[in-house]
Amino acid sequence: MTYPVHKPTANALVTLNERLCIYLNSPLVSPGVVSL
Repeated sequence: MTYPVHKPTANALVTLNERLCIYLNSPLVSPGVVSL
């Protein structure tokens, strides 16, 4: 999929998405997310 977004912005969004995935997959956070 392509979006009319400048590459720096798109790269920033990807980086934030990756960080969020890593954060949600971290052992400290996963139990809290699952319990919700």
